[in-house]
Amino acid sequence: MTACGNNPGLAATVSQQIADALRGLQYGSVQLIIHDSAIVRIERVEHVRLTVTAEAHPRAADTRPTPRSVAGFRPQERTHDGSTQC
Repeated sequence: MTACGNNPGLAATVSQQIADALRGLQYGSVQLIIHDSAIVRIERVEHVRLTVTAEAHPRAADTRPTPRSVAGFRPQERTHDGSTQC
């Protein structure tokens, strides 16, 4: 399978377009859509990762899991000596 049949000029153009789609992409994907052994479409999906700072959201710095009760059970609590109690 070739990028665009036997046309080297078109293949170079498609190669450049693929390189352009990849350029600057930090998170995401580039998909090549192929019909009849030829690339007919290039799709770029970019994901933007957001970082939440403690100043913007006070709970962002707290990474400890929150105790939750599941199916009527409550989480065990630790005492000062390290043992657990219900």
